[in-house]
Amino acid sequence: MLPSAQSEIAGERKGSRWDQARVSLVMPIGAIVAVAIICVVVAVLTSAQRADEVSFNTERELIRQALIDHSERALRLVDSVVTTPDATLKLRDSFDPQWADRHVGTWLASFNDDVVVIVGADDQIEYTHIGDAGAASDLRPDLAPSIDLLRARLAAMPGRAIAVLATQEAAKPGRSTALIQRFLDKPAIVAAVAVGSDADLAAGNDRAPIVIVAKYIGTRVLGKIGEHLQLGALREIDDPAQTGDDRAIELADAQGDVITRLAWKPTRPGAAIVASVLPFIAVALAGFALLVGLVMRYMRRTAAAIVAGERQLRHLAWHDPVSGLPNRIYFGERLEQAIGEVRGDGTSAAVFYIDLDHFKDVNDTLGHHIGDELILNVTQRLSRIMRGDDLVARLGGDEFAIIT
Repeated sequence: MLPSAQSEIAGERKGSRWDQARVSLVMPIGAIVAVAIICVVVAVLTSAQRADEVSFNTERELIRQALIDHSERALRLVDSVVTTPDATLKLRDSFDPQWADRHVGTWLASFNDDVVVIVGADDQIEYTHIGDAGAASDLRPDLAPSIDLLRARLAAMPGRAIAVLATQEAAKPGRSTALIQRFLDKPAIVAAVAVGSDADLAAGNDRAPIVIVAKYIGTRVLGKIGEHLQLGALREIDDPAQTGDDRAIELADAQGDVITRLAWKPTRPGAAIVASVLPFIAVALAGFALLVGLVMRYMRRTAAAIVAGERQLRHLAWHDPVSGLPNRIYFGERLEQAIGEVRGDGTSAAVFYIDLDHFKDVNDTLGHHIGDELILNVTQRLSRIMRGDDLVARLGGDEFAIIT
């Protein structure tokens, strides 16, 4: 009975040690799992916040680009009128108010331009068409930035205005300009084009009539932009505190003076990210729990596999993978052993160094797979002519060595 009892006690002790080992293993794994869960949650929330910021920045740039597109479209419409020979004749050579009203004012107003103005060579207003904006007592202060730019009177871009054209330079004006500015105390796109052909304007715009249109950045324009960009409730606001949960941007000039503020309901991809990731987090938790169980179950099998792997790695570390011969490391240690034997008991030994002539040519012309076949054939020939206790090794490339 005593050996049996001792065996049971030994088994209990082994089981106890195994349980302790499992506990000591589960605790670090549990801590790792908890840290991983926290990291995943933080990563999801951070990614959601980052996605919202990226979406906001993208929508903000899209709004800016949409305003630029509207400005360029207004310029193209005005340019299509004033560059014709009839415009040069009726507006530049001798001003015809009836032609100007029919072919300039009324026609441009049909494209929802709120104000159309024609300024003469002396900067005096010769024609005005005001749509639903109502009567205006004096338009000259709001027209001055565009006129001064085209007349090359400014050394820098005017204040309270944003240049739409990337190539616009105050010192070198072209025949047209487009600004976003306050016009009749409203934010507006103001496009201006000098009248005349390229030959007429070759010497400058000093004495050229100028056609100026203003399109207010109001409900109509913002509605089109919001519909095109799929932005909800795109609108103008006076106070940033009016936005609530919405996002807002400010359009300001180079000096930081605000021309207008726009707000809209942003898309929030972050919430969608969180909702889509939560199920995967739950699955990940279950996976972690299952992983702990699998680790405990297969620990012994893993240890056995590691031992087998070590044997294989040891073999790979000492042998050449192509020929299967001992490699340079193995050869070096065997050579030291042979030298010791020769010094110790006077045993005779010889070392041969062999290389293959033109082996590189074989690789370069026939390919490396043929070169490997050549190495294998050389290995077989050398192995056949050696005695059982001789060593044939491949040092690398086309280099072989023999200890006999």
